[in-house]
Amino acid sequence: MPIVCDTDFSPAAQQTGRAAASLAQRLGEELYLVHVVDELGSDFLIGHEEDALLDPEREMLDRQTDALRQLGARVEARLVAGFRHVWLAEIASACRARLMVISHRPGNRLERLLGDGVEKLLRISPVPVLVAESSDRLVDWLRGERSLRVLVGLDPSDASRAALGWLTGLDGAGPLEALVATFHRELGFVSFWTRLVSAAATRGTVHPYRDRPAAGARSPVEPRALDGATSHVEVITRHPAAELLRLARREQVDLLILARDPPQGRLWPAPVWRTILQPSLPCSAVCVPATYAPAEVSNSRGEPAAQRMRRRRPRARWLVRSARGERRAHRGMQGRA
Repeated sequence: MPIVCDTDFSPAAQQTGRAAASLAQRLGEELYLVHVVDELGSDFLIGHEEDALLDPEREMLDRQTDALRQLGARVEARLVAGFRHVWLAEIASACRARLMVISHRPGNRLERLLGDGVEKLLRISPVPVLVAESSDRLVDWLRGERSLRVLVGLDPSDASRAALGWLTGLDGAGPLEALVATFHRELGFVSFWTRLVSAAATRGTVHPYRDRPAAGARSPVEPRALDGATSHVEVITRHPAAELLRLARREQVDLLILARDPPQGRLWPAPVWRTILQPSLPCSAVCVPATYAPAEVSNSRGEPAAQRMRRRRPRARWLVRSARGERRAHRGMQGRA
């Protein structure tokens, strides 16, 4: 289960690539370094990956690939042209990726209104997406120089269980300090019963750090994790996105884990993950889809999605026609003859 990393050769993307390579090396996975030429009309003007128009991008991709291989990671480069979010999601699905790593790019007001590339990618990605911000802290954690402070945002839904399941797999990369924040979304005003239901749902949720007083500790010299997440639970009753950001800044969190729950309708507020990723992030964030399961991430059709979009859907034909329809079809055939 490799790791997919997006790059546009910017300084932030170079830093994100180093963090992704360090994570892949620590987990023993292969890294797919992908650059998508997402220019207007690029999928029509460029015929294939070996096109001469892609020579400058190919040279920069080769240089970054060689630099990441010097860190000890197994890196495979991919250069494609088309829609960025479509190709990244398709590559992650085809290779059964464990994680997708991208750099944080705060968009302008128009992109926030219509949806930027990061939001489009988060909506269709079948695997968890790590939006890297201040990747140096992730690299220091992977080197064993410090522990990673993780904040997990939970709500009473199946999506939160998927986020906790992904956190369990991350425990093998290094020492973790887990902090759980629970919130309950409700249509209408927030009352005392909201807090009661949210706390009850959190106590009933099985998470990997329950009854583990030394979670994340590998040796006595390594930093310990918090003594069980049950005694370190924050209950948020209103404005979940704003409160999660405030809590992340107050606790100096390195990684924020959120669940990408399905849309609830127009009367419900905007998803928490969408609201959090719009402004400047105080730390890196991981968005885990509710349907994420490592064994089920596969592509039933081997053909890339960018090519499937060009194919026209065949027109539906009725198998059973009425008598009037048969007469019209017969007259049409006689007219063509």
